[in-house]
This record gives sequence, C-alpha cells and structure tokens, in this order.
Amino acid sequence: NSVINTVSLLTLQAYHQLTAFSAVACIVLGYLTAIIYFKINLAKLGTYKGHGRFDFLELKGLLNFSIPIVPSALALWIVNLSDRLIVTAFLGTSMNGVYSVANKIPNIYNSTYSIFTMAWIESASKVADEGNPDAYYSSLFKKLFDFLTGVMLIVVAALPVVFSLLVNKNYDAAYNQIIFLFWGAYFNSFVSFYGGVYIAIKRTKSAAASSFMGAVLNLLINLAFINTIGLYAASVSTALSFGIITLFRAIDMRKYVNINYQWKKIGIGALTFATVSVLAFQRNIILDIVILIIAVLYNWINRYLYMDMINKVLNKMKH
Repeated sequence: NSVINTVSLLTLQAYHQLTAFSAVACIVLGYLTAIIYFKINLAKLGTYKGHGRFDFLELKGLLNFSIPIVPSALALWIVNLSDRLIVTAFLGTSMNGVYSVANKIPNIYNSTYSIFTMAWIESASKVADEGNPDAYYSSLFKKLFDFLTGVMLIVVAALPVVFSLLVNKNYDAAYNQIIFLFWGAYFNSFVSFYGGVYIAIKRTKSAAASSFMGAVLNLLINLAFINTIGLYAASVSTALSFGIITLFRAIDMRKYVNINYQWKKIGIGALTFATVSVLAFQRNIILDIVILIIAVLYNWINRYLYMDMINKVLNKMKH
C-alpha cells in the first residue's frame, strides 16, 4: 500500500500532474491493491472462504460499522483546520503563522501517542470479545490517566528549553498558546481511549456523534471569542472542545461499559496539571524549576506503572 502510494505520487510529480484529486486517487489505488493482494493470498492459504457471490448484507454491516469512524478519526484535523481558517480570516496570516508554530510541539506529542492508540484498539477489541471487559477497561484507564498526566507534566517542564531550541524568537507569542494546546492534546488522548472502546463494542455511531459535536463546538467558540480574546480563542476552543468530547464519551460509555473511575486520583492529577500550567504562564526560571520538581516527583511515584505501559506497547508493536 505505502509503496504503491509513494511510487504513484512521485511519478505524477515528475510529470507535473500532481493535483489534489490525483493524490487522493493514488491513496485509493494503494488501498484497493492491498485489499486484492490480501484476498488472493488468504485464499491460497485456505484461511479465506468465499462463497462465490457478492453479499450486500455483509457489505451493509461493514459500512455501518466503518463509515462513522471517518469523522471520529478526522476530529483533530477538522478542529485544527477550522482554527486556522478563522484565525486567518479574522486576525490575518501573520497570526495564523504564530498559531501554526504553537501547534508544532503538541503535534509531536499527538503523533507519538498514536502508536499507543494502535496497540490499544487491538487489545480493546480482543477483550470485548472475551466476555467481561469492565475490569480491564477500568484498570487501563487508571494506568492511562497516570501515564498521560505524568507525560504532560514532563512536557510542560521541558517546554522552556524545547521552545527556545525549536522556535524562532519572532514567534515568541506562540508560547502561551501552547499551554492550552497541551490541554487539547491531553483531552484528545482520552477521546482516543474511548474511541477504542467504541470500536471494540461496535458503537461507532456514538463516536461519530461526539466528534461532530466537538467540531461544531470548536467552531462556535472560535467565532464567539475571536474578536475579544484574539488568538486565544483558537487554542482555548481546541482544549474545551476535546474536553467536552471526553466528558460526553465518558457519560455515554456508561450505557455499554461500567468503567470504575478513581475520582480522588483523577482530581489530584488534574489539579497538578492545572497548577503546573498556571505556573508555566509566568515564564519565571524559579517557577520553571518548581514545575520540573513536581513533574519528576509525580513520575517517580508512578515509575513502575510507566514501565508496564511501555513494555505492553512495545510487545504489541513486535507482534
């Protein structure tokens, strides 16, 4: 799939015929070729048993399951796109440049977290088929919350150094935007967690509904506050929209899975992250040291949990 996509795109680019339509066509061609390849090889191995005719009922079932996943998977992209369009329209291209720079570091985090998401969805589906997933999902959420909170604390503690290394001084205004975008990435991690559960229990329509709601909410918050708080409207709307999607999915999930939340631990973790975020806004070297101490202590307390999480993800990637 990847090889066909790359070769097709490079060929079109060489002949100066690479357009948006042709790029999408290459991607479709790549996936179609992969499907044909797998079908032929599975038939040879005897693991695929076709009945010689096209089954529309089976196709309908597959489409009902898979189509709602599309808006859910595109949620982050839609939020970022609407942010940038509104910022450009109301504040100009220069401020859109600042916002693009602010998204660099959070996007690195999102890309890294996607590795865990792939492993998690597979595990969630297997557990859902085995009978009683409640205990597993509850245990994983507890570990995931501690892990993500610890990671975000470290990221905020490292922000002054990373920002100075990766970002030009002309874009210094992006610094405070990043704090809110970290919250957006933080909530989006839990959105992905619940998305994995939705896929496992085959309730993808609920995932699509919550993603659509979040995208609309992000747009409305942007339009309502862009003229009063400026660029903060884009970053705050990102954090709020993903936060509300997380809350919606947590409540909706109770219809299908009974996840046991440890509210005391959640409260402590959220309060710690909020405190560190407020301190980070001050951009004071003494407070930056305090943030680093808090981050190290939090992660040291949960150090054994992190090793367990990392080992599980690495094992999934090997298989």
